[in-house]
Amino acid sequence: MVDRGLIKAGGLLDREARRVESEALLSVDRVVFCSHFMRSFLTSRIPGLESRNSKVIPNFAAPPCASTEGPAGDIITIGTIEPRKNQEAILRLAAEARKLGRFYTVTIVGSGELEQELTTLAWELGIGSQVTFTGHVENASSLLHRHRLYVHAAKMENLPIVLIEAFSAGLPVMAPAVGGIPEILTDGVEGCFWETRNVQAAAERLISILDDEPLRSRLGRAALATYNARFRSDRIADQLYRFVTDRTELCAPTDPEYSLR
Repeated sequence: MVDRGLIKAGGLLDREARRVESEALLSVDRVVFCSHFMRSFLTSRIPGLESRNSKVIPNFAAPPCASTEGPAGDIITIGTIEPRKNQEAILRLAAEARKLGRFYTVTIVGSGELEQELTTLAWELGIGSQVTFTGHVENASSLLHRHRLYVHAAKMENLPIVLIEAFSAGLPVMAPAVGGIPEILTDGVEGCFWETRNVQAAAERLISILDDEPLRSRLGRAALATYNARFRSDRIADQLYRFVTDRTELCAPTDPEYSLR
């Protein structure tokens, strides 16, 4: 909310939100962090949190049902159209690829305060006819199967579920190595990292995937394999259940009456 200018950094609402966050996390029996990145981030700013009973258990997703309707093409990205999601970088990436002679279509799924600004930018970059802005779409992940590559450009993330959904659809992923994303994506295995401020180098990586169908297919198969091995709902549910119900980790020896609430 601070990044979007909705509240002032260090202001009353920001301070109160941090107080409530700290109070809530320090009062629970156990804490589940979706990424090692978020555990490190929160324990560094909330004194005492590091000693709480906690575990890193990643986000998960069910495989999306493939839609037979809707936009189809080369690149898809899904998310609220706001500054942190940084869809502007994806437009500049597609424009750079066009300078190199590649006409890739881009589907931007989501709505938000920057939608009109990005629409204008697409036409200014000369790629307006290549870009589809869908607005909000229910079950947006159903569109993943209709595209060849998922591209993410967020400036910061915890452990984005949409990348897991892309893996489950067998799509290779291009994403920046920020936040918890490196805990999902391995460069050169399920896709690749890209530097959103270096669109020339990124465009070359984009072309190397989309112009090499055997490589793209191999990356997609690896993405699906990673999903099945690490992010399937049943696998994560089992981890969560075992963590929550393991009373040996919860009961303090100095308090024999302590029990799971």
